[in-house]
Amino acid sequence: MDQDHSTLLFVVILEMMLNSSLCLEYMVSWFAEIIITKLTIFMSTLFPYCDVTVKTNTLNFQVSNAQEELLQWYAENAAGSPKLIHATERCADGIIQAISKFSLGPNVSPRDIRDSMYNRKSLRPCHEVVMFYLFYERWRRAEVENSEEYVQYLKSIIHSTGNFVHPSGVDQPIHQLTDTIVNLFGDKQGVEFRVWVDRISTSMVSSGSWLVKFDKWELSGNELRCCSTKVLVNSKIDAEDQFTWMHIHQTWVDGFGEKDDMSWVI
Repeated sequence: MDQDHSTLLFVVILEMMLNSSLCLEYMVSWFAEIIITKLTIFMSTLFPYCDVTVKTNTLNFQVSNAQEELLQWYAENAAGSPKLIHATERCADGIIQAISKFSLGPNVSPRDIRDSMYNRKSLRPCHEVVMFYLFYERWRRAEVENSEEYVQYLKSIIHSTGNFVHPSGVDQPIHQLTDTIVNLFGDKQGVEFRVWVDRISTSMVSSGSWLVKFDKWELSGNELRCCSTKVLVNSKIDAEDQFTWMHIHQTWVDGFGEKDDMSWVI
């Protein structure tokens, strides 16, 4: 198959995936396989005199629920190759397994890190935000200890003179959030309560200072709310991989919050 036909096939399949009711696992499986194919074609275009099959330094993988044709090809051509693994996990878990196998980067979900507030080495600003909100969820669900160490650490990452613009429009000192969060320990224990962030991005505004943008989602019982959030963080002078939250600004995402709802914390 030539490159033009391959590109067309990639676009058609992607459109089918986005506009159909295929289950997420099937989409991830197909998408992973297509990406590998496209990368191989792209590499052979850039380096026409290099063999980019699984016999070289190219790293490849197949998720455990890959299409039957690929499984057959693997059994006939690549079984035992150190550069191609057949993951034992399905779909996205198979991709994570490959990342771990080939040492390509972080391969543990933050939710699998038991003590997210203390396992914070070499964090980036976006990772800082994810870990903070994971701790916030666990704190309110009483899944961590109500200890003075946590309280002091929380105070250390919230700047004393910054401000927080609540989605209702109320502007308040950011340090007030510390006492508010501390007093909410365990208030969601035994309740369906989840917190996550989406569409996160970062931009450096000055040396050691970043603006982090994301959507913060919160599910409590049957109520789902979401805020568009901007956070200004500064790296600490004595620990450049740790950050201080300077300013927070939140606005409701249309359809996912009421203007005067003051029960939203952060």
